[in-house]
Amino acid sequence: MPNAIDINTPEFVELVADALENLYELGRLGKHELADLCCVEHSIPKDKKILTYLDRGRALQELLLSALSELQQLDQGNESSEARLYPVLQKEYVERVKNKRAAKLLGLSESTFYRTRREAVSYVAEIVADIERSTRRAQRR
Repeated sequence: MPNAIDINTPEFVELVADALENLYELGRLGKHELADLCCVEHSIPKDKKILTYLDRGRALQELLLSALSELQQLDQGNESSEARLYPVLQKEYVERVKNKRAAKLLGLSESTFYRTRREAVSYVAEIVADIERSTRRAQRR
């Protein structure tokens, strides 16, 4: 069983931010600390005979994209402050637009862009933590 990562710390949010920075680099994701999460291990097909770090990277990437998708649902026609969280992460991590340009495209000041990004990453970290908690509970049964 993978090492238990403390999902209730500020360091966990930093790990999620770092993993998002490497969203399309499966090699790095496969060696990332978050690749040891139970939910990542659980999502790898059980019939896989040889498990590589790239398989772990792909599973972690899918977890992060799933968490981003959860966040995107807040953006569906909603005018709340949470509604602008996903577009910031979309520009930054999915489309890989430079921060200054992303802020301009979204009509935000750079300081608002950075503040919103921090908040959005915290939301993603909480979504990942919730998935991990559920997986751990299911494994205990």
